[in-house]
Amino acid sequence: MKNKSATTSAFFDDITGHDDSDDDDDRGDKNGYYTELKHDAPPENNEEQQEEQEEEKTSTVATTATKRKRKDETENKKTKTKAAAAPKKRKKTISSAVAAATKTITNITTTWEHDDEDNERSETKEEETQEQEDENSFVPEIGKNGTKGSGGLVMHAHFHSSKLLMNILKPIREIMDCVRIKFLEDRIEINTMDGSHCMFVLLKLQASSLRRYELKYDTNIGMNLNVLISILSSIMCDNDRPVILEYYENADEMMVITYTSDRGTDTSRIRLNEIDTQELDIPPLPDVYIIKMKSKDFTKIHKSVCSITGGKKPEPTDFVVFKVSSLDQETDQTLIGVGAAHKFSIYGKCDNIGERSIVLHDKMTNGITIENDTSKDSPVSISLKSRLINFVIVAEPVSNDMEISIHQEFPCCFKYNIKNEMGTLTFYVALMIDE
Repeated sequence: MKNKSATTSAFFDDITGHDDSDDDDDRGDKNGYYTELKHDAPPENNEEQQEEQEEEKTSTVATTATKRKRKDETENKKTKTKAAAAPKKRKKTISSAVAAATKTITNITTTWEHDDEDNERSETKEEETQEQEDENSFVPEIGKNGTKGSGGLVMHAHFHSSKLLMNILKPIREIMDCVRIKFLEDRIEINTMDGSHCMFVLLKLQASSLRRYELKYDTNIGMNLNVLISILSSIMCDNDRPVILEYYENADEMMVITYTSDRGTDTSRIRLNEIDTQELDIPPLPDVYIIKMKSKDFTKIHKSVCSITGGKKPEPTDFVVFKVSSLDQETDQTLIGVGAAHKFSIYGKCDNIGERSIVLHDKMTNGITIENDTSKDSPVSISLKSRLINFVIVAEPVSNDMEISIHQEFPCCFKYNIKNEMGTLTFYVALMIDE
């Protein structure tokens, strides 16, 4: 390419007749001229171009600034939106965390409650099992507890509750402290009479109700109940526990065996007495009226009737009157209402102060029923010494219910059915004779 360009230049030189050196000078001038023109001639066009360029730059800057401003505004909006949404999100997160924590605490509490219940049930079951094992282990071998000089075992009676046995013996002790206890094949029996021969008590305990009852032959044992009740009372200080009574042949004492607090055994010995008493056998008595009621209600009624307040100290009444009759169809039914058939009146009088009476109606008074065992419906009224009834109400703890049998010509009978179907405790109270 360089060679071709050089040839073309020589061709033009030949045509024009110019010397190359002159041309070079001229070109040098021309180049200087053109150089001046390049810098000096086009200034107007450069200013316009510069203005245009400046305008373009200004426009570009403005556009860039506008875009940047819009971008900043968009980013600010996004930032504000995020900032506004953040508290809600935090609230939601906190609420979720609180709910989760509450649920966790509830689950933990429920688990603890279940664990506590399971532990209580387990402990209760273990205690019951331990008590059962203690009771099972607390059965002394027959013939191993006799005293020196005694023969073989004659009687072994294992009672479930020392407290119940003590409550059964207390009212008998109020009437007579030294009694004779009869141990028979199917029952244990005590019958005795007070010193004035106005009251007779009969106790029958079924052998089948005892935990264990062994008897070689029927035997009678004389004993002071004060001593036995004292021993049973000391046992009660260490909670209610089973108790065993044992008697050996040719022995002059009876043993009382029970638990101690350390799961050992505590043995007491009671000296036996020779008691010469006449055997009494009361035949079944005819009943005209039978009143059935709660034993605690009868105790409250008797205490209320027999204690009349006079001054600072209540004065006991001398006697009480029990009266049973049918309702008057014209008078009583109008006052009481339909449904009742009989009324039972308890009347007490103190000669120095006054009198008081309480009337109960069957089917109208809660827990009382009055039955008539005869075809006759005539009223019955009897008088009893209040001090004798005071002995009867001592038996309230042995039974929830009681029966009162009233007859115009025979002793009044108070019967308690002992708890756990152990037997019966019956009092016969002589009537007062009108002079």
